[in-house]
Amino acid sequence: MNITTLFFSSIGIIFSLIFIFIILYNRSLRTIPNILTLNSAIAILLLSSDTFSIGIYVLYRDIKRRQLQMEIEMKSLFLCHLRGCIAHISFCALVYSYAIQACYRLVGTIFYHRVSYNHLRIYVYAISIQWSFAILQLLPIILGNNQIYIKHEYLCQIAIENSKAIGYICFTNYLIPLTIIMIIYYKITRSVRKKENNGAYKYNIHRVRRQVVLIQRIVILILVLLVLGGPYSIFIILEALSIKRAPSYAHRIGFMFISIACASSIITIIYFARSIRKMIIEFLSIKKKSLQRNELQRLNSIRNMELTPKRMPMSTTDDTCIGIISSLIFIFIILYNRSLRTIANILTLNSTAAILIMSSDTLAIGIYVLYRDIKRRQLQMEIEMKSLFLCHVCGYIAHMSFGALVYSYVIQACYRLVGTIFYHQFSYNNLKIYMYAICAQWSFAILQLLPIILGNNQIYIKHEYLCQIAFENSKAIGYLCVTNYLIPLTIIMIIYYKITRSVREKENNGTYRYNIHRTRRQVVLTQRILILIAILFVLGGPYTVFIILEALSIASPPVYSHRIGFMFISVASTLSIITIIYFARSVSEIIVNSISIKKKMPQKYELQRLNSIKLTPIMYTNRSTHK
Repeated sequence: MNITTLFFSSIGIIFSLIFIFIILYNRSLRTIPNILTLNSAIAILLLSSDTFSIGIYVLYRDIKRRQLQMEIEMKSLFLCHLRGCIAHISFCALVYSYAIQACYRLVGTIFYHRVSYNHLRIYVYAISIQWSFAILQLLPIILGNNQIYIKHEYLCQIAIENSKAIGYICFTNYLIPLTIIMIIYYKITRSVRKKENNGAYKYNIHRVRRQVVLIQRIVILILVLLVLGGPYSIFIILEALSIKRAPSYAHRIGFMFISIACASSIITIIYFARSIRKMIIEFLSIKKKSLQRNELQRLNSIRNMELTPKRMPMSTTDDTCIGIISSLIFIFIILYNRSLRTIANILTLNSTAAILIMSSDTLAIGIYVLYRDIKRRQLQMEIEMKSLFLCHVCGYIAHMSFGALVYSYVIQACYRLVGTIFYHQFSYNNLKIYMYAICAQWSFAILQLLPIILGNNQIYIKHEYLCQIAFENSKAIGYLCVTNYLIPLTIIMIIYYKITRSVREKENNGTYRYNIHRTRRQVVLTQRILILIAILFVLGGPYTVFIILEALSIASPPVYSHRIGFMFISVASTLSIITIIYFARSVSEIIVNSISIKKKMPQKYELQRLNSIKLTPIMYTNRSTHK
């Protein structure tokens, strides 16, 4: 079973990566349908990777079960629970990605005359909501400790006997999306039949029938998942009706069929996408021809020619490392190019500096926690004063950098407000004002920590090896929520409201007849700030949920709540800096140009080296002349 799981999971990973690479490499293929399919492929990639890692871990435990003790270390158990959660998240995201595709087909069939519904931004928002819901729908499972470690299977999953948790997952991951898709399919087919009979589709009958075919393909993909998820469903039904107990390796059987479903789904997606399928076939044929050509060239080439080794690219997997590297790249580009030192870029540079500090701090915390996890048996539980001091410093830097980051977005929003409403007052656009604002922002980020430091509110949490404010300390938690969340978010929302209201009023009055594009651009840039804020708040959701549950005395937070929070914060910092680089067109263009120049340089040097080789002719003598 484990070998089968690994085999089909690897197929799912390979084909998902091929599909994602083709879509991202070819700009002509970046249409709304392909982007929605790309969203499904990402979910399949995540699910296949998770089942692959689960299969490797289970196979390793099967091989080493006589040598290893049955007691699992906390680090291994944490990773086990993490893999189980990722499996639920990725499966939920996959099913709801099909629901978004079905909604797109509904718009293309019934609401095709409404151009605003076919805008890419709507579906990008829908995809972000889909992934956020896939993460948040697991909170009742996590907070209720419904996911347990199953010893004989070496897996962390919901026990089949836990009918409430199983029913909740089936309702959110199966019943709701399947009902939505079936309703959409019924609405599309009914509308098509009615308008075909009335002759309303006289000119666009082929387009409408194509939408029906495409929605049928989505239903086929859903059926693939449901049929191959059948063993799980049978085990759950038998356990719920008390007919028969599930077999001892029920979860392994289920994961094996899920891996087959992932491989089948991505192969079906590639088969249905004609443009992708054609590109793969052309690529394979070109590869075959190039191999034959290279073989001929190798046989006819110079024997003494030296081959230059290729450099293998290094891949970084840690989110904090990605955040640090991306931040350093952005800061270097802005500081190196004087032409980019505008007020807008300097304010963005300020946010990037905060992200760099926060990413570096989370990386330091992660390394320290990992070191303590590995050495916890060798080290004494009493921590030296030096280590405790550094632990508290890391905790304070985390709060300080997060506060500075959020207030840097406030300064950017104020700059957009000035550029929209007070654009005629040139004194407000002076760089010196914003430099003072940045100094005030960093000073406030440091000074707002004084009540926490003086009140000794930050403590050392032994089982997490972290220095943070305990969730039970409601006063300190409430103080930080007000200073780092409530105040900056309120200011940004008021500024956004003022900008949009002013733009709409002056558009109706005809005041913006000459500078309408500039003002609309200010609204778009303010919306981008809101997107960055939304990334921070959505990925800071687990912390917020833990605080609310503790404040209302509903449930106590999980054991590793602060580690979970720091993991999401590191993801948020990485996504924030990548989004900043993507939104800054001048910076992203420089990065793309430098990469393209780097690619061209080895080819140039290779041509120069080949041209510098001197071929010495070989002299052949006729033997008959010597005779």
